[in-house]
Amino acid sequence: MMLFSGAVLGLAFNSYRVVSEQLHFPRWCTHLLDLVYWLGAAMFVFEMLFRSNNGELRLYVFLGLFLGGWIYFLLFSVATEKFVVMLIKIIRIIWRGILRTYHILIVTPLIGLYKLIKMLLRFAWATTIFLGKIMLQCLMPFWKLFMWMLSPLVKATGMNNWIPAIKRTIISIWKRWFKGGT
Repeated sequence: MMLFSGAVLGLAFNSYRVVSEQLHFPRWCTHLLDLVYWLGAAMFVFEMLFRSNNGELRLYVFLGLFLGGWIYFLLFSVATEKFVVMLIKIIRIIWRGILRTYHILIVTPLIGLYKLIKMLLRFAWATTIFLGKIMLQCLMPFWKLFMWMLSPLVKATGMNNWIPAIKRTIISIWKRWFKGGT
C-alpha cells in the first residue's frame, strides 16, 4: 500500500508541477497550492496507512513511500508530463471554442441589435427634424398674417419695443435647433 501511495503522490506532484508551469500561476498562488498539495498528501498517506496497518508508523512505511515515488518517477514521469500537457491543450481548445461560440451567438447579435437601434433612432430624429422644418415653413405665412393682424394692437399698446427682441429670440432658437448654429 505504501508503494502505491508513493506512486500516487508522485503522480499528483508531477501533474501539479506541469499544470503550474503551463498555467503560469503567480508566486503567492504557487506557495498556497504547495501547502494545499502537502496537506492533501498527508491526509491521503494517513488514510492509506490507517487502512493498511491500523496507522502504525514503521520504517518500511517511509521506505515504501520513497520507493513508490522513485519507481513512478523512473517509469511514468515523462508519459504523465506529456499526457497532462496534451490534456491542458485540449481544455484550452475547448475553452476557446466555447468563448468563440459565446461571442458568435451572444455578443455579435447584441452589438448588431445595438447598431440597428442606434441607426433607427438617428433616422427617426432626422425625420422628426425634417417634418418639423416643413411644418414650420408651412406655418410661417400664418404667423406673418397673425403678426400683421396684431400690429395695430401692438402699436396701440406700446409693445413695439418688444417685437424685435422676441423676433431675435425666436430666430436664434430656430437657428440653434434646426441649422446647427450656436
